[in-house]
Amino acid sequence: MTVPDTAKVGALLREAAALHVLPRFRALADGDIQQKSPGDVVTQADIDAQAFLVDAFHKLTPGAFILGEEDSGTADQWCPRLAAAEESWLIDPVDGTHMFARGIPLFGVMVAYLRRGETAKAWILDPVADELVTAERGAGAWEEGRRLRIAPVTAELKSVAGTVNLSLAPREFAIHLAGKLQQLGPIVELRCAAHNYKLLAEGRHDFALTHRLYPWDHAPGQLIHREAGGHAARLDRSGAWRPADDPWAGPVLTAPDPATWERLRAVILSP
Repeated sequence: MTVPDTAKVGALLREAAALHVLPRFRALADGDIQQKSPGDVVTQADIDAQAFLVDAFHKLTPGAFILGEEDSGTADQWCPRLAAAEESWLIDPVDGTHMFARGIPLFGVMVAYLRRGETAKAWILDPVADELVTAERGAGAWEEGRRLRIAPVTAELKSVAGTVNLSLAPREFAIHLAGKLQQLGPIVELRCAAHNYKLLAEGRHDFALTHRLYPWDHAPGQLIHREAGGHAARLDRSGAWRPADDPWAGPVLTAPDPATWERLRAVILSP
């Protein structure tokens, strides 16, 4: 069993974007957008890019389990398979579909390669900027040949910028959080995990608090962030997040370093 070549998979992501994503950006026809559920859309670009990558990965790693967002089923179906598979792929063909469908250039193509349930390699492509971020477990995170290294934060928390997805938090906790965020720096919600994690790994954002952790949304970015030197754990200190975990098992706080993680947690959970 050979670990897939980072450059080859990166080229496949670029090809998928060039063939199926970018040609439909700001050019979606009425029939190219469908509602999966209220407020959650899928486009023909998602469907076609995922089909392209699924076919490519079947050829690259015959027999591997492949889980794409657009045909994922339910967590009780995918969690055991991700945990048990010798090798598997996670595909988010157009992360940030809401933004993509509105013609806003905040979307990405994300892929993770797993060995026995643990993320071994990760790729995040910003197709508009044509920037690719990659990571391999134990070998660092890279962006276009430049190694990414997150610096520890020593500044006051009032200058610490990040992402909090209040819309996905339980209602009472969301109300609690809204009252705490004034103690921190600028807070944004890009509705795009690809760009959130890219900004974190580049050191342009400092933290993220995430409540719904679908594996295709977070396996690539969590590995990239960790390999860039960052720190993440569940807010209740129950451990690190893993791709085969229940997506609703509790929020994950992602920070530049353990000390900043503790400072942020103290603010977030303070009475």
